[in-house]
Amino acid sequence: MKEDKTKTVLMACAEVETELDDFKLQEAEAKLMNLCGALAEGTKYKKEIDRLGEKYLDVFRKKNV
Repeated sequence: MKEDKTKTVLMACAEVETELDDFKLQEAEAKLMNLCGALAEGTKYKKEIDRLGEKYLDVFRKKNV
């Protein structure tokens, strides 16, 4: 079961990355919030989720400038 959770987190990270690359902020934001929920449950992917959060902010700034 833990392997399934790991795979789910990794897949969600990949989806967020793709949506950010395509400037789909609303979709990325929703999935990023779910990933933050995974952080609350404890996951070893904190650095990856933090990196995606920073990327989200960068894309948000570029889109709104």
